[in-house]
Amino acid sequence: MDTRSAPAPSLTAPSPASVAAPRRTPYDRYDWEEAVLGWAVHCSVRLVALTLAHYAGPAGHLPAGGVQHSGRMSERTGLGPERVRNSLRLLERAGFLWRPARDPLNAGRVRPITLTLPPARARGELPSTGEVPQ
Repeated sequence: MDTRSAPAPSLTAPSPASVAAPRRTPYDRYDWEEAVLGWAVHCSVRLVALTLAHYAGPAGHLPAGGVQHSGRMSERTGLGPERVRNSLRLLERAGFLWRPARDPLNAGRVRPITLTLPPARARGELPSTGEVPQ
């Protein structure tokens, strides 16, 4: 009779690859900027978005502590820090950027940002009206 038991499951933290930014489509700066410019939103949100695109790397990534800090972004755009924070939240909700969840141990740390395209904008489709073509 074999008295050995199966090894216990590992209780290690997830790998960085498993918590990476969800990639909807490969980042293309031109397509991303066109989608932002075609979005009916206040000009201050567009200014923040285009400033992010200017400083983003070729993969659309801005490292933690970068230009997305509301103070630095405020200096570059001339917008107030609260307007910058609101614009970043709106861009995130609309699917134009992804940020990891806030770390409670590093609450003051500026999170990295990855620029993404919302699914409908990535396909270049307009929202459906529900009408069936005849």
